[in-house]
Amino acid sequence: MLSRVPLREDPAILDANLEALSKPDPQLAELLRAAAPWGAVEAARDGAPTLSGPDAQGVPVLLHSRYRPVEEGDQWAEGWIRPLIGCYVVWGVGLGHGLAALLRKAPGATQVFAYEAVPGILRRALSLHDWTGPLRSRRLVPMTGRDKPALFARMEPDTVGLFLGTAVASLPSAERIDPEAYRWARSVLSDFFQHGRMSLLTAATLASITKLNLAANLADYLAWPGVDDLRGAWAGRPALIVSAGPSLGRHYGLLPRIQDRFAVIAVDTVFRTLLSLGVRPDFVTALDYSSIARKYFEGLPPQAQETTLVCDARVNWTVLDEFRGPRRFTHAPYLSALLPEIDLPRASLPGGATVAHLAFHLAEHLGADPIVFVGQDLSYPFGTTHAPGNPIHLHWAAECNPYQTLEMREWEEILRMRARLRKVPGVGGPVYTDDQMFSYLQRFMTLFSRTKSRVWNATEGGAIIEGAEGMTLREALSRLPEAGVPKPWRGGVRADLTEGQRARALEALSARRAELLALEKDVAATHDALRDVRDRFGERGEVKAAITRAREAGRRVQDSRAYRLVSDLAQADEYRRIRRDRIRALMDLEGEARQQAELARDLEYVSGIGSAATLLGRLLEVAEIRLQAWPERAALTSETAGMGG
Repeated sequence: MLSRVPLREDPAILDANLEALSKPDPQLAELLRAAAPWGAVEAARDGAPTLSGPDAQGVPVLLHSRYRPVEEGDQWAEGWIRPLIGCYVVWGVGLGHGLAALLRKAPGATQVFAYEAVPGILRRALSLHDWTGPLRSRRLVPMTGRDKPALFARMEPDTVGLFLGTAVASLPSAERIDPEAYRWARSVLSDFFQHGRMSLLTAATLASITKLNLAANLADYLAWPGVDDLRGAWAGRPALIVSAGPSLGRHYGLLPRIQDRFAVIAVDTVFRTLLSLGVRPDFVTALDYSSIARKYFEGLPPQAQETTLVCDARVNWTVLDEFRGPRRFTHAPYLSALLPEIDLPRASLPGGATVAHLAFHLAEHLGADPIVFVGQDLSYPFGTTHAPGNPIHLHWAAECNPYQTLEMREWEEILRMRARLRKVPGVGGPVYTDDQMFSYLQRFMTLFSRTKSRVWNATEGGAIIEGAEGMTLREALSRLPEAGVPKPWRGGVRADLTEGQRARALEALSARRAELLALEKDVAATHDALRDVRDRFGERGEVKAAITRAREAGRRVQDSRAYRLVSDLAQADEYRRIRRDRIRALMDLEGEARQQAELARDLEYVSGIGSAATLLGRLLEVAEIRLQAWPERAALTSETAGMGG
């Protein structure tokens, strides 16, 4: 039976919907409240409302049937229902007849993202249908307008769900109103999926590697300060973020002459190059989990010790062994969870996928305004990958000869990624970028839309970054004060890890090891009990006893302090668990079929937790070894730690 839809819009329904929407998305709720209703609502032959108005060419268009619009919406939804689809993206809402039917017919676990190009049309739909429940729970996520960062922000909380099966449905009549907007929205969805895929892949595959680095870096993290005292230290003054893109070569002659006018923040890949040019950055940022990052810090000249290394504690541990100067760490929640007995105060900076993201967050933390970028190509202009003189070129030099030049090696590197290349708008025309840098580009776009600082992109090449004002570096200089000012962080920071602190840390790690041993026993007991349930499913008495054992052991696992540490190492297993739950909910299983599905899910997840527990044991061992070796390592920086800052 089709639900009745009132002919007239009801202000009370609109207010209730906007109130529900304001919890997850207050900005959109305000935008829709202020939107002017679009078109004219008319009564169809059966008395239900339909909507008419001009299309993009000014030609009148009817968005729904003039005879039975609600029945039409019901049939439309029926045609789009797909098995095991957890998310729908709907292009065009109109008065929402089809959307209402889709929400009614699809399984309760289904989530619907509905894009309507015209806010005034979406407002009309929200005046007719009571969607307070779906809006409050985010089962229905409405979207409108042509603000890419805003659309990304509305989808990001549900990235995992979107990747577990998504269907795209379209209301063609609604798309006629603004076809260009829907083409744009489709490209945004494509970009989001590319960005989300890289983010999830990184989180799932790098969980163990980054946690290993955290354990290896624990001693340094305890010894060196955070960035707390840098908050606002450069308020209202310009910062220059220098990256290693090919376009940076244009500025080699200018950078040494202007460095005193900025807080200069270098990414690790360009640090050595800048030092060779006579540029002494105030900060160098590092967060690369890979051991290749070590090459950026090997054999640096003495003046490198005048620069402070600001790093994410997940950075590859060899970086901290190579760098001889002062360092600061951003907050590492995993290390705080590892040592809850020890106070580890650190200012948090938002996470980032690349050192340039970290550099940007550091500039914001300093209070810099404007924040100026150079060398941030995020692409391969000129058929090259890095600025001249980059350490990666030194690495490749051994492969070069008269028949294999550096330029040829650069081009080979790009061609190796041909399956992952795509064109994006660039300074002077389209440029090629790859999947990873495209994801970085999307992240910058979101960051720039949220910052309170002005952002200037003076790269003079590469990809255009939405949200940054493009200009030449000389133009940027013409808009800034000429005189430099003293930099308040000069004077240095020192490592400070006393024997007492080191002993307490080792004692805390020993306690974690004991907790881990207890956890491993309970995980094994849970797995054995679940396996008994599976193998003896038809034997009611035995199954009941096994379920009781599984619940008791599982409760001890979840109550263990070590469980959080272990579950953070099992990101891939968490995603698999979510996927199984989503499929089970969409299949609407009941009885024994539901129990069997839940049992298979739990067995798989508990096995993954067992593997992660073994890995945590290795991490604790690494942390202990590095803490015990700290006095010898500290001696390497004791003479140079206070030279810069």
